Amino acid sequence: MKAIHTILHDHLSVRKLCSRWIPHNLTEAQKQARVKWSKEMLKKFNRGRSNLVYNIVTGDETWIYSYELKSKQNNLLFGKKIINNWRLENNNGERLKKDMFAPLLKKTVYSIDLISMAKNGFQTCGLYPLHLML
Repeated sequence: MKAIHTILHDHLSVRKLCSRWIPHNLTEAQKQARVKWSKEMLKKFNRGRSNLVYNIVTGDETWIYSYELKSKQNNLLFGKKIINNWRLENNNGERLKKDMFAPLLKKTVYSIDLISMAKNGFQTCGLYPLHLML
C-alpha cells in the first residue's frame, strides 16, 4: 500500500479528490492565467500598500447543500441522523443535493459580497449577510 501511495503522490503528482485522482500539475495556460491575475491584483491593491487588501476573504472549494426553492414554505430544512452522517431534507421530504462551490469573497462591514462563485461551471454574484456565511 505504501508503494502505491508513493507512486501516485511522489512520481505521478496526483491526489485523491472526490474519489478521483486529480493531477497537481498546472498547464502552461493555467500558469499564465494565474500570473496575469496576480499582476492585476498587485496593480489593483497598490502592491499591498492599499488597505483594501484586508477586505479580501478567500475560500477553498467546498461542498454546500442546495436545492431549488419552490416556495417560502419549502424554506424549512430538516436533518435526519443516518448512522454517522446527516441527511438534509426540505419539509416535503425531498433530499437536498450537495454541489461543489469555489467561492472568492469580499468582506464588507455587515455582509460578504460574493464576487465570484463557480458552481458546476456557472458564475453568480450576490450579497449574503455575515451571519449566514459564518
